[in-house]
Amino acid sequence: SEIARSYRELLSLADGASRGDTDSSSNILSVSHQHSASSLPKKVVLPEDPLPTVKLYEDETFSFLLSMLLQSKKLLIAWGVFGVGSASYVQRLGHSYTSAAVLVMTAGIPYFFTKMGAKLLGAVQMKNRQDAFKSAKNLLVERITVGRATRLANCDVYYPPLSSSGERKAKVGFVFYPGALVDRTAYSPVATMLSDRGIMVVVANLEPTRLLYNVYNYNLREKIMRMINDALFLGGNGIWLVDEWSIGGHSMGCFAAITAVAQEMSSTVKKVVLYGTGSYPDKTYSDCPPLRDAAGVNALVINGSEDLIATSTILAGPKKEKIFQENMPPPLPANTTA
Repeated sequence: SEIARSYRELLSLADGASRGDTDSSSNILSVSHQHSASSLPKKVVLPEDPLPTVKLYEDETFSFLLSMLLQSKKLLIAWGVFGVGSASYVQRLGHSYTSAAVLVMTAGIPYFFTKMGAKLLGAVQMKNRQDAFKSAKNLLVERITVGRATRLANCDVYYPPLSSSGERKAKVGFVFYPGALVDRTAYSPVATMLSDRGIMVVVANLEPTRLLYNVYNYNLREKIMRMINDALFLGGNGIWLVDEWSIGGHSMGCFAAITAVAQEMSSTVKKVVLYGTGSYPDKTYSDCPPLRDAAGVNALVINGSEDLIATSTILAGPKKEKIFQENMPPPLPANTTA
């Protein structure tokens, strides 16, 4: 399709060369197969994802917190004025402490607290990793066995049924980003139901941390194009054609979906699906423009009225909800079919 070809061209520009020029076998972890009536399906075993260490979480969190701190200009200016003022005051009193020592302490205190915060959050993140239910894993294995899913290095792909003529074509492709710390396999029931309705679903792999610490520096456009390319061409059961693509996410994965479309991909992606989102990406730490300004983009927001996780975080509340509404596309009229 035209869109598939355009994504191939964009990916080639991003990589400097077509993916077809490289060995793609390393990207396939578990390949789906089309089985003849006389052949028996091969037993599928999902490879174990590498388990991260607490140290990895601490290091990633520290880098993220430090980048946030450095972008908080008001806080940096206030703390700098405090440090210079303290140094002048100590020097005036004539104590044995030097003004240089005070300035070093001024720089060291934020570093210390950032390091301690990263250590605490790293342990919390490691403890709160959410693995998929056994039923979800079994469902993915079942789909891989019958040729309806593939596990690639960067994503899981759920394919719609072939047409009666054997054509590999889907009207819609859907790239989905998991929530923070959630195993991508946990989304297999939803992805399976969508694929049964003719949608190719591509669930991003965020292992080993299962987090996008700094979504704004993640190079989303290239990562999404790579997943789309691999889903279409590396599935192991032939090349697929997809007419149009949508992007969505769950919880923190919604930030990735919003940022990708609002910043760079609104010309090719016109539908965004947000499931259990907290708020709009904070402009204090990003240059994410309003999704409302992206021409022709529609968004489906699915949030529960009793969603205690969303309402108990700093990413929610009346103020954040107001900011979210101001940045999202205006509501569609009643009975509108998107």
